[in-house]
Amino acid sequence: MVRFQVPWEVLTSLQSLHLRNNSLVGELPSSLRNCTELITVAFGVNQLSGEIPSWMGEKLPELIIISLQTNRFHGPIPEEFCSLSSLQILDVSHYNLSGNIPTCISNLAAMISRNKSDGMIAFKTSKGCFFDDLSLVMKGALLHFSTSLKLIKLVDLSDNKLSGEIPTEVTNLIGLLSLNLSNNLLVGRIPGNIGAMRSLECVDLSVNNISGRIPNSLSQLSFISYLNLSYNKLTGKIPSGSQLLTFTADSFLGNELYGPPLTKFVKPAPPTSGNSAGEKVDVGPKLDAFDVGLEFGFLVGFVGVAGPILFTRLLDFCIQFLANILNVKFGTNLTIS
Repeated sequence: MVRFQVPWEVLTSLQSLHLRNNSLVGELPSSLRNCTELITVAFGVNQLSGEIPSWMGEKLPELIIISLQTNRFHGPIPEEFCSLSSLQILDVSHYNLSGNIPTCISNLAAMISRNKSDGMIAFKTSKGCFFDDLSLVMKGALLHFSTSLKLIKLVDLSDNKLSGEIPTEVTNLIGLLSLNLSNNLLVGRIPGNIGAMRSLECVDLSVNNISGRIPNSLSQLSFISYLNLSYNKLTGKIPSGSQLLTFTADSFLGNELYGPPLTKFVKPAPPTSGNSAGEKVDVGPKLDAFDVGLEFGFLVGFVGVAGPILFTRLLDFCIQFLANILNVKFGTNLTIS
């Protein structure tokens, strides 16, 4: 295990700091606040502890990338991060962070913009040009980015103990490509206007306590290629839409949902008085006319084929019964063949 023993106060021109996977322990040194030109801070896969310092949002205004995943940090997400107008990548996953997602997250100006840059974060040195690079979890896999790094806009708060509802303010981040809030303690509903986040390619809200129906606006995300809403408390019909039909049942398992791509019907919760006035309630699948027609046709066909045979046998039985009565009463010997 290694503790920080670096005179950060003399590295005031430092722009990119990568210390991933170095068995670092202890808290982030406060002297790092003197490195005011930092663009990238990547301390992932260490054993750093304590709370994430608020001064990162106050003293490091140029930050584009905060990558601190897989450490031992605890406490809330600093609201001071919301003042980082250039921040494009916020990865604070795999901790014990608690509290709510800050509503001021909508102040992250770089994530609101959909303007595309050249894609590279480059630094000129005496030995030439250096391109920043980073590994991030997107689409359920660990992907490496270098020349396209500046095109990525990502929020990954997964595998923490965050609670409360998903703030509607997050839907203001219309430039965001990937949103991962999985494996937390989130409740409430999926924001109804999530469809406004037209740039989204990846959405992972799995393993929470999110309830209610899936918003219809989710089907408006034309670029989405990865979706995971599994193991929540979602109910009702999965919205129809050409993009949502591309996902497998795995994206929706562990809920009380029905409709494609789920093959097993799960009856939705009955409507309650809590529904707002005028809200249309989906009460489940209606009777299929094709199925009714098929069953009626089968009945008619059966009667058409078997009916004459049964009628002939019944008539023969009645005639023979009448002949037997006449034979007994009048001593005749009538025989019906």
